[in-house]
Amino acid sequence: MDLTTTMEKLALEIDGRFVEYSYKNTIITVPLNRDRFQSVTGYLIDRPQGTMLEFMSTVCTLRPEIDHRAMLELNQELYYSKVMIHEGFLKVAAAALFDHCTEDLVKDMIMEVAYVADDLEMRIIGHDIY
Repeated sequence: MDLTTTMEKLALEIDGRFVEYSYKNTIITVPLNRDRFQSVTGYLIDRPQGTMLEFMSTVCTLRPEIDHRAMLELNQELYYSKVMIHEGFLKVAAAALFDHCTEDLVKDMIMEVAYVADDLEMRIIGHDIY
């Protein structure tokens, strides 16, 4: 599977935007409704077990009103993604071994990350930032 081609195809399919920064870093902007969008960054990361494909989207900076227990419990309901704290931000991420990825898996991972991150962003902040 060619990641760039797959993500460009998905961006066209969903009327989104795709930007390739390098062969290991991409961004796809997912339109969720007429007024809301969510940016999902894709990374290829070399790990001892193989190359990982990870998608990540920022929800908000860490803030006292975030119910961390609720975020952990939300992880049980998600299929591909997880809620996490990364570099001082609440984020949603999904990852898989690149060799196991298909176009359908990539699409499902990106869409889940985008929708979950946007939902959390709206519940916590009340408007679209990322």
